[in-house]
Parts: sequence; C-alpha cells; structure tokens
Amino acid sequence: MKPIWRESYGLLPWLILVAIFLGLAVLIKENKTSLIYKYLSTNKDTIPVITYLINTFIIVTGAIFSYLRFFKGRLFRPKLIIKLNVNVIKIDNTFLHSIEMELQNIGSVSIWNYQKRIIAIFHSECPHSVEVTDFLSLPDIKKSEELIDAGESSFIFAHLKVPINVSAVTYQTIIYDQISTKWTRTITVKNSEKN
Repeated sequence: MKPIWRESYGLLPWLILVAIFLGLAVLIKENKTSLIYKYLSTNKDTIPVITYLINTFIIVTGAIFSYLRFFKGRLFRPKLIIKLNVNVIKIDNTFLHSIEMELQNIGSVSIWNYQKRIIAIFHSECPHSVEVTDFLSLPDIKKSEELIDAGESSFIFAHLKVPINVSAVTYQTIIYDQISTKWTRTITVKNSEKN
C-alpha cells in the first residue's frame, strides 16, 4: 500500500483548479461579479493588497509543492544498508557456511514486513545455485510483523552446507519491503576455513 501523499500527489493540484473554476462559475451564474466590480471600483486601495495576498499564496503553494516533489519524495523513502558476513567451518566432509546479515535502516521511515531471500551460487566444475532456506529463528515465537525502525538494525542468521569440491560460493541477498522496494548485496567467499 502506497502512502497517502504518493497516492494523491498528482490529483491535488487538479482538485484545487476545479474548485477555483467552479467557484468562478457560480459567481458568474449568480451575477455576483458586478458586486465585486462595484466594490473594487470604490476601494481602489485594496487592489494592491489583494494582488500581494494572491502572489504570496502562489509562492507559498509553489514552495509546498516543491518540498513535496524534491525533498519529501526522497526523504520519506526507505533506505537500507545490507552488511553480509560469512564464516566457514569444516564439519566432516563438508563446510558449514554460517551467514550473518545485518539490515541497517538509515532512512527516516520504518521498514515494515520485509522479506528476505539468499541465493548461493556454487563455483565448481558444474556450477549451480541453491536458495538458502535454513534461517535461524527464536523458538516459540509466533509469526508477527517484521519491523526495522529508523536508525535501527536487524540481524538475520542462516546456515548452508557446502560440498568440499566447491571452490567458492557467491551469496546474493535480496530484501523486499511491503511497498516493493528492493535492496541487494552480493559477496563471494572461498570455501575453506580461514587460517
């Protein structure tokens, strides 16, 4: 669901123009324009004041729309940094890759109900890819909305067993939020323990 200011952004100026047009049409239909003309001809000093007020209104309205277009449009967009770290542990005839992903929200809005996806590409004689599905979660916690508040971080942990004949693994992480914003991060690690 898009925020209200993004849904109605293109519609608001047209609604204002229609309201002004309809107001002028009612004045003309009711023949009220002659009253306005008589008032202005007797009070000629008010014309510069009215002109000044109209100009001020137009400038303030233009400033508000400029703010919405150039600043708020970017300011209230979610911004996320993905930090990815992989530790390799040898277990029997395989390597266990322990994947730690930090999602750091550097924007000014919260990121709600994000979805995570990690794809591992095995570099060997016959390269292939698998999706990481072994995510660690706390036991006995019901599924709830996932949230990363502005300025906060969230951590995701996963494991993947990699055959010993694979020389390296490329991990591609993809994060989606509820308004279909997408972030990606890719790293390649050697399939061996660090010395």
